[in-house]
Amino acid sequence: HASGVIAVVIAAIQFTSTKYLVALEAEDRLTTSSFWQIIELLMTGIAFGLIGLQASEIIYQADSTRLLNLFCYGTLISLVAIAVRLLWFAAVWMLGNLKKTPVHEGAPGTFAEVIVMTWSGMRGLVTLILALSIPMIDGMEQVREDAIVMMISILFFTLVVPGLTLPFVVRILKVQVNHEEDTAVPELLKLAQYAA
Repeated sequence: HASGVIAVVIAAIQFTSTKYLVALEAEDRLTTSSFWQIIELLMTGIAFGLIGLQASEIIYQADSTRLLNLFCYGTLISLVAIAVRLLWFAAVWMLGNLKKTPVHEGAPGTFAEVIVMTWSGMRGLVTLILALSIPMIDGMEQVREDAIVMMISILFFTLVVPGLTLPFVVRILKVQVNHEEDTAVPELLKLAQYAA
């Protein structure tokens, strides 16, 4: 008769504990990872489908002036999100330059990397879930419809536009990929095979 939420949290802590992960065989870890990736892909598809079904009906019934206002609000929210992300990565980059070492593994090393990391900070499922989580009760229908239209414009400016233009941004800024990790894995495998 305990709380279901607390039970799920405790189960998650148990399943992600080091002792449990060490007990798993490599094949089990790969299978588990693949399973959850497929579930995540299905949930994302369902969320996008639900938004698409609801959005088409909302757009056909809505006043064009209201739609334009909501689209502008969504654009403004997108610009603020991109600006905050740019400021965050710029601060991390400048802090790394002051310390002469990266603040964190994967932190930007150049300002060009700051731009690319900012531009690739795409929003997706969480944005959709926020719009879908607004209850459909009396008095909230308009709020839900407005949120869905704003979320669509946010997704357009933070997912579609960056997704389509990211290769060009990387090429223009001449950002190079660090292949050290990619070459290190085969070398370590050769060493392990030789040792075995």
